[in-house]
Amino acid sequence: MTDTDKKRILLPGLKKACPEMHYVEQNNVLPELIGAISYYKNSGRLEGAINKLNQAIKEQFRDLFQFYERERMRMGKIDFDDMLTDCHRLLSERCELRKAWQDRFDHILIDEFQDINPAQYEVIKLLTKEPYNIFGVGDDDQSIYGFRGADPGCMKRFEMDFHARKVVLNVNYRSKAEIVQASQNLISHNHNRFEKKIMSYEEDYGLIKNSLEKSLFLKGRIYALFGKDKLKIPGIDLRDFLNKDEETQYVISKCKEFIRLESDEHMAILFRTNRLMQRIAMRLAQEKIGFTMREKLTDPIDSEVGRDVLGYLCLAKKKATNTELIRVINKPSRYISRESLTQCLESGRANGVEHSDLIGQIVSFYQDRDTRMVERMHKLRQQLSALEKLSPYTAVQYIRRMIGYEAYLNEAYRSFPEKKDECIDQLEWLSEEAKAWTDLDEFINYLEGDNKRKEHQGISNPVATDKTPQKITLLTIHAAKGLEFDRVMIPNCNERIFPHGSLLPTEVLEEERRIFYVGLTRAKTSLELTYVSGRRDHPEEPSRFLQEMTGVKP
Repeated sequence: MTDTDKKRILLPGLKKACPEMHYVEQNNVLPELIGAISYYKNSGRLEGAINKLNQAIKEQFRDLFQFYERERMRMGKIDFDDMLTDCHRLLSERCELRKAWQDRFDHILIDEFQDINPAQYEVIKLLTKEPYNIFGVGDDDQSIYGFRGADPGCMKRFEMDFHARKVVLNVNYRSKAEIVQASQNLISHNHNRFEKKIMSYEEDYGLIKNSLEKSLFLKGRIYALFGKDKLKIPGIDLRDFLNKDEETQYVISKCKEFIRLESDEHMAILFRTNRLMQRIAMRLAQEKIGFTMREKLTDPIDSEVGRDVLGYLCLAKKKATNTELIRVINKPSRYISRESLTQCLESGRANGVEHSDLIGQIVSFYQDRDTRMVERMHKLRQQLSALEKLSPYTAVQYIRRMIGYEAYLNEAYRSFPEKKDECIDQLEWLSEEAKAWTDLDEFINYLEGDNKRKEHQGISNPVATDKTPQKITLLTIHAAKGLEFDRVMIPNCNERIFPHGSLLPTEVLEEERRIFYVGLTRAKTSLELTYVSGRRDHPEEPSRFLQEMTGVKP
């Protein structure tokens, strides 16, 4: 069963449970609701599932979950979560079936044990019998799938439930000593973990050439040096920039420099979220720098924001159809009802009117009903008239500020900060693109011309696939787990990104620390971290994890 199937099942229940919710909010809520249902099935934690939801539907979650289960079973639908929960139910309720499977396996081996969730753990317990020939291997410090219900606490329960003997493999054969030490300093701030001291292969076998360096690291000491707001971590390149543009430009320049090197090394740029990765991907594509990326490179003009801005521009230049007017008529909200819009559209189709006449018909519809609606339509006409005369860059800024489109996005996605940031990023991209044009008609043609635009951006040519691997790879840290690279860069090392969000509960903060730890330990020989420090009048806060890496308390 796909997510599309799940949305079709849930939408009628959501409309019934929250009739006052705007259709935009309903569409935004659905992915969160699907994720919460999956989390609940895998973890059994009702409160944890509810906490993942928009405040508007938290109280309705139990009813929505029951509605979803009834409809799913009525339709004969099943997904991977149901395979697990149904398996647990069968093994729990049917003794003869449980015994048959217990007798079938003499030994059980569990790999990637840190990613196990409580539902899976309970199934494992039902499959085993004394004398418990069961073996689990994993690293609780690399448990980073909490959003799926993974719980590293299962590893401690395993030790107690099965009276298991613990064997610690404490040599890192991948990363150089400085990287291992800094990552150990970081992860030691987590409390819900097995205590362990990981040594690098260099340390363990005395391969560090510099005796002073060796003595420092074998004693587990690493020094943070503070100048004017400067933080240094020995053996790791740490750089700060005034703003995101400077940081992005630096990453691009490092990629160019790396491509020019004639070596067999591979480099990865790692990101906390896919949204952050897209910004760098677009720039690399524009610079025609080849890279590998598993995720699809999205074109901002194909996004909701891109189509909305293009809709306004087309309306201003009288190049739009009714579709563009419908798209933006309530962005920002002008409180035009569906009833009035439907009647005006039907009348317009009958008379073959253009969008300007359609606005006039909306005015006529409200003329004797609501003078405020009439004023809003007159204001929209004035705004479109002003927009028609502007340069491309000024036009995009006018849509953002004067028409109020950016304020609309902030309000529509107030409960979805990541989606809101993605939309603002897309607006910034459109603004930057507009700077290269002087004529509004030419800019519209550029945005509408799919092939021409992508050729200009370099999207169609340099983006590599797994079949044509490049020396540079872009990945989220979750996708990079289990991989290794000669060089690793991690940009955006600021608060609210690492860790992701603010005012996080302890268990979430510890997982965020594990995510950063996984990113650090993908590097073999070179690790570079960048962050934005901001200006004196508008400072940005570097990630707390950077300080923790030093092993020195502030």
